[in-house]
Amino acid sequence: MSDSSDKSDLAVAAKAAFAYLEFLYCKGVTLIDCPIGILAGARIPLKIKSNVGCFLHVPAADFSDGVKLTTWEDSTHVSHKWFIERVPGSIDRFFIRPVGNPKLALCVEGETENGAQVTLKKLKVDKDEEETDKIDLSAQFYFLHAGENTWVIRFVHSESHLTVQEAKADNGTPTIQWNAADKENPSSEHDSMKWTFFSSPE
Repeated sequence: MSDSSDKSDLAVAAKAAFAYLEFLYCKGVTLIDCPIGILAGARIPLKIKSNVGCFLHVPAADFSDGVKLTTWEDSTHVSHKWFIERVPGSIDRFFIRPVGNPKLALCVEGETENGAQVTLKKLKVDKDEEETDKIDLSAQFYFLHAGENTWVIRFVHSESHLTVQEAKADNGTPTIQWNAADKENPSSEHDSMKWTFFSSPE
């Protein structure tokens, strides 16, 4: 096959891939319908909804280092929108970054105990860094399928889960980390630890 033919085939494949991503972007699909890797690569803005009914939220749209995250009722505001980004050098670890300031990432400042509050943190990440463990582990996550269209978001450093404090759906409820009840069975976790992802165009 000639070089020109190869390039033509790649162009067709790329066009089809982008058309598919555009379709997903407009239809509000959840992660169960779209691989996490595709969402991470495409930088599609997402809303992250807890099974208790509230959404991950940046209070007062304060996209600054150290701000403590809460949950809030549904909104199209940028304070509710997030990117998933693959950790350099990793296949299954990801960052969650606010659309309002993608230089920040969701983390718990290295704490490992139950109840540590989730914040935003500015990370220094070399895009060419291949040693994943040199990047702050408290800002890295695994996504574990928990049945139907829900996911558990597990901190790499503590193996605890992103949780809505006391399972409250009230506006302003803190987000914390909490130990898994059964690390081998994410579907058994409480609704306060389960999340659904929706595309949310900017």
